[in-house]
Order: sequence, then structure tokens, then C-alpha cells
Amino acid sequence: MGFVLIAYTALLAVFAAVVSMTLALGVMMPFTGTYVRFLGNYTPREGSVQLDGEPAPQSEGAKISYFGMMRRVHRIEGWKGLYKGTMPTFVGSFVIVVLLAPFVALLAAGHKILPDGRVYLAPTASWLSTLISYALSVLPSLFFIPLEIFINRAITTPHVLPAFSPSTALHTLLSPIEQAWPLRLYAAPGVAVATLLPALIVPSYNLLWHLIAPRLPSLFYTIPIGVHFVISGTIFLTPLHVMRTKLTLQRQGEAEPLSADGALPGDEVIAFRTEEAPYTGLVDCGRSVLREEGWKVLFRGWWITALGLGLPMIAAAVAPTEIDA
Repeated sequence: MGFVLIAYTALLAVFAAVVSMTLALGVMMPFTGTYVRFLGNYTPREGSVQLDGEPAPQSEGAKISYFGMMRRVHRIEGWKGLYKGTMPTFVGSFVIVVLLAPFVALLAAGHKILPDGRVYLAPTASWLSTLISYALSVLPSLFFIPLEIFINRAITTPHVLPAFSPSTALHTLLSPIEQAWPLRLYAAPGVAVATLLPALIVPSYNLLWHLIAPRLPSLFYTIPIGVHFVISGTIFLTPLHVMRTKLTLQRQGEAEPLSADGALPGDEVIAFRTEEAPYTGLVDCGRSVLREEGWKVLFRGWWITALGLGLPMIAAAVAPTEIDA
């Protein structure tokens, strides 16, 4: 009976996740695609890509905002461009859900429904909860490095990729050496380190906040300490996000020039770093960005990082210990 309950719960979780993923991607994909383009856009102090009517780049690179990038995508590629990368994102999300569903089912199988209709989840040992939070942050991030590389390149490519032709997409997005040995994507310079560090920093911040917040006597202390958490986390994480995005767009080996067949007409949405020597790692990427584009580029999208840190902290501060049914 217990196995049947776990299996039923897992199937139900997968079905609910697929429906919610479809709806979420329909809403979030334009914002996600814009974010990747915004961070990955190569804007050297001279010679950056610009459209007619856009201001020339200033001393710290082209002055285009996040929403300016979204307007640029829509102007050049239309709605189709805003939804680039949807198929690999959906596939990756589905695989993650399938892998995590058994663990969710095991946790849910230990719940109790109280007489008043509330749902009670038995608390787990603190060390186990900490271990689970780190594992769920680190392992999927590292395991799906090739998928993240593929998604980011699918979003930023000027080509229109067929949704149900993986071979065409692989040929377009991967260099010959990457096509011959796809596992080489795990060794993409700097990507693993740029992925691992945020995967460790975020749960560490969440854990520290969960330990500190309940012991603060009032909002007079909670708000300034929470703001400090968000600011310091944003300073650490934003450059890592920018560098990781740039590193994932860098193809390894001698990349074949992309054919014009299948490319959308008109200007390119973003510029790629193709004339300079490739990044050799995370540190080299940071130094190159500082030298070629300026320090402000490393803090692109800082407010998005701040929201990503702040909203879970607010939710944790106001969340009840028991969940109403």
C-alpha cells in the first residue's frame, strides 16, 4: 500500500509539474531569454553592435537596459525570438521533475491531515535538511551544465531552430569538437566553477537567514539585516551570473562559421566575442570583461539577482510552520 501511495503521488506530482511548467514557460520564457541576452551581450568600449536610432556606446560599453534588450529582441525577431530556447528548457525542466518526483513523494508520504483540515509535515533533522538543500542546489546545477550551455546558445543564436530536429540544433549550436564529444561541455572553461559557486552560496545564505531571522526581536532588526544579506549576496552572485553566461556562449575548438541559411533577417540582437582570444577560465573571463567592457558589465541585472535573493527571504520570514489544506 505504501509503495502504491508513493507511486501515485509521484505520478500526480509529475503531471501537475508538466502543466505548471507549460504555463510558467509561456509567461517567463521572454523574460528568461532577455536575461540571457542581456548578460551575454558583448559590448566592448568600441565597436559594439547597435541598431539605427540607438545611442552609440559610451566608455563603459553600450548603454542598453534589460527592457531595452527585450524591445530589441521583439523589434528584430518578433515574438518568435522572445520564445527561443523554449523546447530545450521544457525538456530539461521535465527531466529534473522526473528525477525529483520520487523524493517529493517520499516526503509527502509522511504527512498527516489534522482534524481541522490542516496538513502537518513531520520535521526532519536539521543536518538532513541542510544536506538536502545543498544537494538539490549543487547536483542538478552541475549535472545539467551541458543543457544550460545548449539553452543559452539556443536563445542567443540568430538562427531559427526547428523544435523537433535535435540534430539540426546540435549542428548549429555546437562546434565540431563539441559535436564529436558532447561530454566535453562539462569541461567548458570556467563554467563548472561559475555554476558551483552560486549553487553553494545561495543555500548558505538561506540557511544562515533561517538561523538568524527567528531570533531577531523585531522588524527594526530584521529589515536592515535582511537588506545587508541581499546586498552582499548580490555583490557576490551577479558577476558570477554574468561570467557564467558569457562562458556558456563560448564554443570550444575551431568553431565553424555559421551559415546564413535559417538566420533571421536584419541586424543581430547581440554581439558575440569572436575576435579576441577565448576565455581560459573564470578568472580570465572576469579580467577580460573588466579590460574590454568595463566593470559595470559585471553587475548587469543586479536587481534581478537581488529579487531572487530577497523574495525567498521574505517568504521564509512570514511562512507559517503549518500549511493550510
